[in-house]
Amino acid sequence: MKFPDVRCNFVRLGRMSYEDALELQRDIAEARIDNRIEDTLLLLEHPPVITIGRSGNSKNILASREILEKEGIRLYTVDRGGDVTYHGPGQLIGYPIIDLANHGKDIHLYLYGIEKSIVALLKREYAVQTEIVQGYVGVWHSTEKIAAIGVTVKSWITTHGFALNVDPDMNHFAMIHPCGIRDKGVTSLSRILDRKVTVDEVAKKYPKYFGETFGVEMNEITLEELTGCLH
Repeated sequence: MKFPDVRCNFVRLGRMSYEDALELQRDIAEARIDNRIEDTLLLLEHPPVITIGRSGNSKNILASREILEKEGIRLYTVDRGGDVTYHGPGQLIGYPIIDLANHGKDIHLYLYGIEKSIVALLKREYAVQTEIVQGYVGVWHSTEKIAAIGVTVKSWITTHGFALNVDPDMNHFAMIHPCGIRDKGVTSLSRILDRKVTVDEVAKKYPKYFGETFGVEMNEITLEELTGCLH
């Protein structure tokens, strides 16, 4: 996938609440629509949350609200595509806020690009073979999902994104039918490699593959620099 050269800023945010990340995405998307900011990729972790997308079914949440509260897991209904998803520490969350007018105005091609970038990262950095399975959005290692993807596109500006399982608490996935799928499992990079891998390590490596896949120059900025562009 090669499009006209454009630049994409990225910022590594560490751990951020789901509410704060939603608000930040909205602010960046508004600025991107107004052409006040360049394409931006946010990389972060969330505290434990379960989100329900536009096509979600609450029956895919298996744990009661009491159990979720006991485990400290918040619940959100959001406007991204997809069904029920878990986010938590040990996941690399990526939120690209980019203008698809520069990338073919093709949502399916965009989703495929995210999948390809994660497959390339895992293969070239960790020698882990993963695949893209037709009919199942995300990235798969055999019959187990390692990365979930759900996006929103408004005025050709993207929000939401992907969750790559680096080393999350895998027990939390038993509280849902991930993405509404009941006959496949979930895995993580640490589980596949049988060693601990940190989100910070993967967050440093990933932007290269996003840039290569989408044909953009990646430029790291700080949260302060990003915030300055929004005001």
